[in-house]
Amino acid sequence: MPRAQKLYDDDDLDYEEEEYEEYEEEASPRRPPSLHLSGLSLGSPKPQPAARKASAGTPSAPRASPAEARAARAAAPAPRALQLPPPPATRVLNLVVVGHVDAGKSTLSGRLLVECGVVSAQSIGKLKREAAQANKGSFAYAWVLDEDASERARGITVDVARAQLKTQSYDVNLLDTPGHRDFVPEMISGAAQADAALLVTNASPGEFEKGLNAQTREHITLCRSLGVRNALVVVNQMDKVAYSQQAFERLMAELAPVLAAAGFPPASVRYVPCAAFHGDNVTRPSEQLPWWGGPSVRDAIEALPPPRRDTASPARATVLDCYKSRLAGGGALTLLVRVNAGALRP
Repeated sequence: MPRAQKLYDDDDLDYEEEEYEEYEEEASPRRPPSLHLSGLSLGSPKPQPAARKASAGTPSAPRASPAEARAARAAAPAPRALQLPPPPATRVLNLVVVGHVDAGKSTLSGRLLVECGVVSAQSIGKLKREAAQANKGSFAYAWVLDEDASERARGITVDVARAQLKTQSYDVNLLDTPGHRDFVPEMISGAAQADAALLVTNASPGEFEKGLNAQTREHITLCRSLGVRNALVVVNQMDKVAYSQQAFERLMAELAPVLAAAGFPPASVRYVPCAAFHGDNVTRPSEQLPWWGGPSVRDAIEALPPPRRDTASPARATVLDCYKSRLAGGGALTLLVRVNAGALRP
């Protein structure tokens, strides 16, 4: 059989092989991109850890022993405490008026407001006419605070009445509380807000003893239990005993042990005679009391020690009452509180 003919030469074969290799490279799928996870690359060489930096030329200091460390801490200066500015001196004095029913608490409070200029002459004149028409002329000054019709009809205070007056040193919040035994809770709510107490007693024969064995003693105990430290005792209705010095001193002698037993030391108690309805020794000396060389009721209030405000302690407040308004805030609840320690800021 004849030998097969060569259809191509070597040069053509080489060209076709090179061309085929290029085609294989183009047709082959590309390598997927490397994936980096936490600094490592998949599909690429693993990176080598960075070379540790050469340490500084300065050699490291040797570690101190535990004893040396404790000595160093003890020798270190103590951290400076936070210096707070001292609290400003307060002018506000919350003064609760307490005592047995019919001792003249509201009459004394109303007379104070009139003579201190809080109530105008026209207003007290109108109240005097209304009281005279109701055959209750002696209640005119009491009606300054007893504004409710039921209180005026019954002739007693039912709820705590609040008023403000100014002295040379204080802005006084006057809290006139009920003296009847049925309204002791209202008296407690007033005494819980107080810095000092104004205890009114009746100098009339028989009335003082009646009150001492009832609400007078109870009010003294409650005031001290609620944190009141200073008491101003006003012996009212001195006109009923002809402004007698002996009667005043006898009442002082009977009240002193009761106050001391409740926790009022003699240095925290001051006694003042007066006749509130007539204005004797309420804001100025009276000719009816020539033997009295002490202060008037207003001057005795002025002489009360300033209340202490513990602003350095943690905040602590007592909730006294709560009100729900239908107007503000869609029925917002308002709390009446007394701040016992610390400070509240808006």
